Amino acid sequence: MPNARFPTIERSRALVDEESGPTPLTLVRAPAGYGKTTAIAQWLNRPGMAHFEQIWVRCSRIEEDTERFWALLGEALGRSASSRELVAKAREWGLTEREVVERTVEQLDGPTMIVIDDYQLATSPRLDLALLELLELSDNLFLTVLSRRRNCLDGPLFASLVPTTYIGVEQLAFTDEEAREFAVLHSVDPAAVPKFVTTSTAGWPMALSAALKGLQEGRSRVQLEALRTRFTMQQLEMVDHPDARTVLAHISLCELIDLATLAETLDLPQEHVAAVITALEERGLVEQRLFPSGERYRVNSGLEPSFQHLNLPDLGNGDRAELRRRHALGLAVDDPDTALAQLLQIGDYAMAETVLIGNYLSVLTNPARFAELLRWVPIGDLRDHRILTSALFLIELRDPRTPPAVLDKLHASLREAANQKGGKDVSEADVLALTSLLIAERLRGTTSNTLKIARELESKVLELPADREASIDGSISFVHAAVGLTGLLNGDVALARRGYQRSLEWAQAQLDEVSQVRAWSGLAATAATSGFLQEARNLLVYAERAMEASGFRGSTLAWMNRMTAQALLAAEEGNEEWFHTVLESVEPHLERAEQTPIIVLAEIHMARMAHGCEAGLGVLRRRLPQIEAIFHTTPYMRATLVATRADLATYLGGYAGARHMLEKLPKEHPVVRLSTARLELYSGNNDAAREIALGLLGENLSLRRRAEIGLILGVALGEQGDVAGAAEALTPAVELSKDHGGSVVYGTVPQAALLETLRASITRLAKQGDALLVRDFKRLLELVENLPETLVTERFEALSVAEERTLRALVDFQTRAEIAKALFVSENTVKFHLRGIYRKLGVSNRDEAIREARNRFLIVK
Repeated sequence: MPNARFPTIERSRALVDEESGPTPLTLVRAPAGYGKTTAIAQWLNRPGMAHFEQIWVRCSRIEEDTERFWALLGEALGRSASSRELVAKAREWGLTEREVVERTVEQLDGPTMIVIDDYQLATSPRLDLALLELLELSDNLFLTVLSRRRNCLDGPLFASLVPTTYIGVEQLAFTDEEAREFAVLHSVDPAAVPKFVTTSTAGWPMALSAALKGLQEGRSRVQLEALRTRFTMQQLEMVDHPDARTVLAHISLCELIDLATLAETLDLPQEHVAAVITALEERGLVEQRLFPSGERYRVNSGLEPSFQHLNLPDLGNGDRAELRRRHALGLAVDDPDTALAQLLQIGDYAMAETVLIGNYLSVLTNPARFAELLRWVPIGDLRDHRILTSALFLIELRDPRTPPAVLDKLHASLREAANQKGGKDVSEADVLALTSLLIAERLRGTTSNTLKIARELESKVLELPADREASIDGSISFVHAAVGLTGLLNGDVALARRGYQRSLEWAQAQLDEVSQVRAWSGLAATAATSGFLQEARNLLVYAERAMEASGFRGSTLAWMNRMTAQALLAAEEGNEEWFHTVLESVEPHLERAEQTPIIVLAEIHMARMAHGCEAGLGVLRRRLPQIEAIFHTTPYMRATLVATRADLATYLGGYAGARHMLEKLPKEHPVVRLSTARLELYSGNNDAAREIALGLLGENLSLRRRAEIGLILGVALGEQGDVAGAAEALTPAVELSKDHGGSVVYGTVPQAALLETLRASITRLAKQGDALLVRDFKRLLELVENLPETLVTERFEALSVAEERTLRALVDFQTRAEIAKALFVSENTVKFHLRGIYRKLGVSNRDEAIREARNRFLIVK
């Protein structure tokens, strides 16, 4: 067994699990100095591997002479006590070296591990196949193959059907914790090992060992960086090739360059450049990455700063920029993020914008990578590139450190950019600029025009010509989802459903399972918000299946949509345990999630169902300041939350307080109008309630909202004697109860009045012989009769104007005489009004009256 070249630690995560045992084939690939041999030796010396016979073979360069390889393997087997005699007998029969090895393997009587080190010196497709055939000769044979190069292990060995374990740089490189443990072996205090030491060596054990030696000698950070550069140059000097420095310098200049571009630039044959790269890869200076178009190369990420001083005397600044530009255009197919970064670095903003248009979603989902690069783009140049402007604004918008003045300036530029038109036809830039503006307006909460922008965007996407559509096919599903979320947050459930449905259809056509998760989740949230509870449950199942198929749990946005749907379902079902499980999961995200207002509405419904209206008001008192302080929700949602507060006040008999709240809200807001109609119904103003409800019937509202309107209109018409009109108005509520479940909505009108209206409607329908409708109305009647006590509401006797004035004075003054003086009435008049107040509030003294009045919002500051 070979000896370690430097002291090291055991990397258990890189080793094969002893309990499950080794697979017949183990492939280990890493450059020199990663401790491949030591790691395998540690593994084989573990107690669980003690029953294995170990046979080590170190390859030499054999080129096409495979017999030399078999001779080395035969010699190694001959040194083993268990197979020495077998090898000797096979050689007596005059067999070839390969036949000697095969005959010996066939007769192995115990588990034997053959470790083949430095396989890069011997590898060939023919030898790979021979080793696979060797494994088939005995179940007792196990092979572990070590190589410095990836391409030595990507032939028949890699592609075989033999159960195989793969160990690479990712498993062998030291983590921060392992680096500190490694430091102890170098007599360095683990606490004194700065994080940059591990980062600057990319966890490469040999490089880390050199850095720790420098720490032991008391070197400063600058000195350690110089030490790293010296180490890098030493590795480069060990590459026996005159073009190694030039090739390395070009790879350093053009991250992830391909072999063809590199060979063309150097004016050298590809085979020649490939050989140089192979040598650099063996020394750990170059890393290979595989893409759909083929292999690409970059310098070792930890040692990258060490390559900056490598100069290219034949390339001026202009030539360098042209080389990087040409390279980036080719790279955009495989790695658009890196290509975009390189184009921004050389100042080719026009081409950077072209790449960005085709990969816009990357910037939206991974803004940190591009933030600093985009911030260096001069503002004057940004004005000419509206997609770069859009990207920078969305990045800054997510950064809490960005000053509001900067956001305002960029926001204005974005509005200007979104209004630009690239030509007669709709362009990709038109769509993406408008998408960015939509997201910005929604997140900043600065306008009520988000629905208008979303509908315009919906139209533009559908008008996009097919050839232009193809250039942003990776972003279109996201664009439709942005339209859907805007509809969801602004009460336009039809727009939400269309947006998410189109997002789903596009994602399915593109086989984009990640976007399917987003779309299914959005549809589930839309269905739950609309009151389609069973549909929401089914859609959540589809979202879960899409996640399982993709192995992707979805973005935070998709996850929040799923949690929103679950919160609404739990609240409607009155499942307090489920609801609080969901709430506990989303609580850390409520400070920045756009769906927060909807989840808060669900929390209010849950609190009311479980504990009554006062509990719902408690949720609002706690959440409203939180939402306003830390989250710019849409104007629609802000008004909806306040209107919900007015509804709770109405249920408690606080008609004056509810009216005061609603008067401050936009009169055209559909939920405000609905709450106003409800207030009029509870106050006994059936004519006003009916007129407002009739005006709402033309609005594009969800089934749940239409059911609420129908309940108000039905009760108002029923109490006015129009039973036929009442029955027709109640149809949406009947439909909701029949097909979709839930009970909170039926606690939004006085129960006694609703029951009376339902019974009258059933009598009329029975006389008409409509058995099916009678059955459905009876089902709703049973549901309302059995409402939880917490959802049952009634009308309260309203205070007169004089009583309201006296109640307000009761808060400010202690005695009847003081109240009388303040109101310019007699004490007897005050006493008369107080008796009326106490009777209507169901209390017996001043303190109880004030407390009850505040609970019912009868006292408004």
